[in-house]
Amino acid sequence: MQDQLRINRQIFFDLASRYLEGLPGRFARLTYLANLRDAARGIYAHPDLSLVYPAEVLHEAISKCHEEIFESFLELTLLEQHREFIQFLQSNGQAIPEDPAERWQLFESWVSPRSPVYLKELFLANLQALSETASGPRSKVRSGK
Repeated sequence: MQDQLRINRQIFFDLASRYLEGLPGRFARLTYLANLRDAARGIYAHPDLSLVYPAEVLHEAISKCHEEIFESFLELTLLEQHREFIQFLQSNGQAIPEDPAERWQLFESWVSPRSPVYLKELFLANLQALSETASGPRSKVRSGK
């Protein structure tokens, strides 16, 4: 049990200090973690950390981290969420798909599977609203100023 806790703490430290801290905001961290999940299998993996830690332990730690970042993003005010969303779109050059089904699929890919349904619904509703204010034509992002 002690070894498991020590390994989990080390994974969180490595993940945060080497990969998450340099990202601009919670939304960027959220999408980074979401992209570590293989959607077909529902398994989290990290190309570098997988070389050091067992797959099951790494999956569990990244999953928990994704859940925590997901919920912390929802703790922001809607205005703060909007700022982070715009910052993410601008820094990544991420375009919001025009097709509603594609847009919904993208937004759902960022959801933490461990979070309660009501938080998932809130997140998706917020992103839908934010995406409407974030873009004129869907492929362009306004400055938010």
